[in-house]
Amino acid sequence: MRGTRRYPEQIIHNVNPLNEGEPYRVERLLELQRAIQNQPYFSNVQVDLVPPEGAPANPPDGVITAPVEVRVREYPEHRLNSGVGFTTDTGAQIEGRYSYYNLFNRAWVFDSQARIEQKRSYLFAETAMPPDRSTFRNSLYGSYERTIDLENTDTTSWRAGLKRSRSREKYDITLSLDFYYDNLLPAGQPAQISKALVPAFAWTRRDVDNPVFPRRGNVISTQLGVAAKGLLSDATFFRMYGRIRQYVPVGNRDLFVARLELGANITSADSSKIPATLRYRAGGTDSIRGYSYQSIGTPSGSSVLPAKYLATGGLEYQYWFKPEWGVAVFWDAGTAADALNDVKIYNGVGIGARWRSPVGPVQLDVGYGVQKQQFRPHISLGVAF
Repeated sequence: MRGTRRYPEQIIHNVNPLNEGEPYRVERLLELQRAIQNQPYFSNVQVDLVPPEGAPANPPDGVITAPVEVRVREYPEHRLNSGVGFTTDTGAQIEGRYSYYNLFNRAWVFDSQARIEQKRSYLFAETAMPPDRSTFRNSLYGSYERTIDLENTDTTSWRAGLKRSRSREKYDITLSLDFYYDNLLPAGQPAQISKALVPAFAWTRRDVDNPVFPRRGNVISTQLGVAAKGLLSDATFFRMYGRIRQYVPVGNRDLFVARLELGANITSADSSKIPATLRYRAGGTDSIRGYSYQSIGTPSGSSVLPAKYLATGGLEYQYWFKPEWGVAVFWDAGTAADALNDVKIYNGVGIGARWRSPVGPVQLDVGYGVQKQQFRPHISLGVAF
């Protein structure tokens, strides 16, 4: 082990997936390298197999035992990032992030973020311990979010909780205890103030050939949570959410993408008793294109309120005429509603441009909302610096 000065070597031992005496495979060394690189402490990681001095070229049993050498370059204790971006959902944005990686001189991480958008502001702070021997990280966090004039509603949401999470090569797991306090203010109507204490479980699997520009595989995420009335909650409910995005290559360059998203709050209580950020609305760039951001939900006067149930899906074909440039055609459909009977399905179709930029994917779409008979642009891009 070389290069550790500020942060303890035990962090690397705790995330090491290798077993002593296992057969050599280069994929396993790369897995160790990525496991260390995914920790916030190291800017560069190099993993090598070091044959012992004097080892015979052809041992009688054909086995040579060799140690693995890890060399790391550490990040400084303080780190400051910033960035700008734009999306047609919430407008232009600017954000900043400050992290301190050696709180209490024990490699605890203090992470804080601030993001200001035209229709949303967001603050977040978290204190996290280093990964333990099971590679889980324990953390305490709090956040504040405010959205303004989204379908004639303003929402203020406070959130705090405890988390125990693990991120591995393909899987993320999070166990949490979250407290929500939301204030939803529809135009010309009384405020809906609601709270909930929610034990929750979240699971994500990434099985793709490229994490930034995938062409094959899928990404699946699920969330489960429950609240009980009287236990710091205004209603008893069971919350479910799931999402899958499937990538299928066509020929050498083209790509077919399918998406499905489902959500539900199972309860006999009125939906206003469930915090607004735990309910669902649809519409926008990553939902149903051709409709405004979160414009599909439960109509109430001139406002659209979040609903108990959600279902959206989409099909998209991308034609890449150059390695970095492509065009797309798509069809999206879905709804968000408080009742499953008499559900209205919203459809959106359109075309778009795709660019594999040096900082990540950029998409520019024009969608036509069939039910509202409207065209709407959808742009998503961002640059960090």
